[in-house]
Amino acid sequence: MWLRHFCGPTACALVGALPDLRSGMRSFEEDLAVRGLSGTEVVLDQDMIAAASRTYEEDALGLVAGGPAEGYRVMMWRYTEQAA
Repeated sequence: MWLRHFCGPTACALVGALPDLRSGMRSFEEDLAVRGLSGTEVVLDQDMIAAASRTYEEDALGLVAGGPAEGYRVMMWRYTEQAA
Protein backbone atom coordinates (compact mmCIF):
# COMPACT_ATOMS: atom_id res chain seq x y z
CA MET A 1 0.00 0.00 0.00
CA TRP A 2 1.20 3.49 -0.85
CA LEU A 3 -0.34 6.66 0.65
CA ARG A 4 0.42 10.35 0.13
CA HIS A 5 -1.40 13.50 1.21
CA PHE A 6 -1.59 16.68 -0.85
CA CYS A 7 -2.71 20.04 0.50
CA GLY A 8 -3.67 23.17 -1.39
CA PRO A 9 -4.73 26.58 -0.09
CA THR A 10 -8.31 25.49 0.65
CA ALA A 11 -8.41 21.68 0.66
CA CYS A 12 -6.40 18.50 1.17
CA ALA A 13 -6.61 15.04 -0.35
CA LEU A 14 -5.24 11.63 0.55
CA VAL A 15 -4.19 9.47 -2.42
CA GLY A 16 -3.37 5.80 -2.14
CA ALA A 17 -2.63 2.69 -4.19
CA LEU A 18 -4.36 -0.18 -2.45
CA PRO A 19 -3.93 -3.90 -3.13
CA ASP A 20 -7.33 -5.58 -3.45
CA LEU A 21 -6.33 -8.84 -1.78
CA ARG A 22 -4.55 -7.55 1.31
CA SER A 23 -6.07 -8.15 4.72
CA GLY A 24 -7.40 -5.02 6.39
CA MET A 25 -8.15 -2.91 3.31
CA ARG A 26 -11.91 -2.92 3.91
CA SER A 27 -11.53 -1.85 7.55
CA PHE A 28 -8.99 0.81 6.52
CA GLU A 29 -11.47 2.32 4.04
CA GLU A 30 -14.33 2.06 6.54
CA ASP A 31 -12.17 3.88 9.12
CA LEU A 32 -11.58 6.74 6.68
CA ALA A 33 -15.33 6.97 6.00
CA VAL A 34 -16.11 7.11 9.74
CA ARG A 35 -13.70 10.02 9.98
CA GLY A 36 -15.62 11.93 7.29
CA LEU A 37 -13.50 11.12 4.23
CA SER A 38 -15.23 10.25 0.96
CA GLY A 39 -13.33 7.97 -1.45
CA THR A 40 -13.26 8.05 -5.25
CA GLU A 41 -11.49 5.48 -7.42
CA VAL A 42 -9.02 6.92 -9.94
CA VAL A 43 -9.15 5.00 -13.23
CA LEU A 44 -5.78 4.50 -14.94
CA ASP A 45 -5.33 3.47 -18.56
CA GLN A 46 -3.17 0.47 -19.53
CA ASP A 47 -0.20 2.66 -20.55
CA MET A 48 -0.09 4.19 -17.08
CA ILE A 49 -0.30 0.76 -15.42
CA ALA A 50 2.50 -0.54 -17.66
CA ALA A 51 4.72 2.45 -16.76
CA ALA A 52 4.06 1.92 -13.04
CA SER A 53 4.95 -1.77 -13.36
CA ARG A 54 8.48 -1.20 -14.68
CA THR A 55 11.34 -2.56 -12.62
CA TYR A 56 13.51 0.06 -10.94
CA GLU A 57 16.99 -0.17 -9.48
CA GLU A 58 17.75 0.43 -5.81
CA ASP A 59 18.15 4.14 -5.07
CA ALA A 60 20.57 5.90 -2.69
CA LEU A 61 18.20 5.32 0.25
CA GLY A 62 17.97 1.60 -0.45
CA LEU A 63 14.38 1.79 -1.66
CA VAL A 64 13.36 -0.56 -4.42
CA ALA A 65 10.20 -0.16 -6.47
CA GLY A 66 8.77 -2.33 -9.17
CA GLY A 67 6.56 -5.30 -9.77
CA PRO A 68 3.15 -5.52 -11.35
CA ALA A 69 0.67 -2.74 -10.60
CA GLU A 70 -2.28 -4.83 -11.73
CA GLY A 71 -4.74 -5.61 -8.96
CA TYR A 72 -4.15 -2.30 -7.20
CA ARG A 73 -6.80 0.38 -6.91
CA VAL A 74 -5.77 4.03 -6.91
CA MET A 75 -8.07 5.96 -4.60
CA MET A 76 -8.46 9.59 -3.56
CA TRP A 77 -10.18 10.63 -0.33
CA ARG A 78 -11.35 14.09 0.66
CA TYR A 79 -13.44 15.31 3.53
CA THR A 80 -17.10 14.97 2.56
CA GLU A 81 -17.74 18.73 2.55
CA GLN A 82 -14.75 19.21 0.17
CA ALA A 83 -15.95 16.46 -2.19
CA ALA A 84 -19.22 18.22 -3.03
